[in-house]
Amino acid sequence: GNSNENQSGKYMPEPRAPIEERFTYNFNENGGKFLYCENQKECDGFFSQIIDENKSYPLLARQRKQEGSPIVSFTILKNGIVEKITIVSSGHRLLDREARRIIMLSSPFPEIPNSMKKNSIDLTVPINFKLNN
Repeated sequence: GNSNENQSGKYMPEPRAPIEERFTYNFNENGGKFLYCENQKECDGFFSQIIDENKSYPLLARQRKQEGSPIVSFTILKNGIVEKITIVSSGHRLLDREARRIIMLSSPFPEIPNSMKKNSIDLTVPINFKLNN
């Protein structure tokens, strides 16, 4: 094995821009910020993006060549706080645990805009762990 192999085997997370730079926020009169999305589909898209940004592949799972897609269901309250996380297992405990960690890391999400007339949003997202090689 030469040194190049070691390089490619390592998972290097992308450098992350601060959330402020990634999204266009509107500011409401209270000075709180919320994501500008008009409807459930747009908001879901934003939430998925945030979750994606926080995803990393657990090293041990990578070494064991574990792949899978734990399905995470959770509720985002109006203030962006996450509650009631449940996970449909991928069959690998490491990946399931990482999926939960990603959601916790993503919380609080941006506030739900008043225009949506909702106090919470229920989301179900598969978090895909797939090895490239």
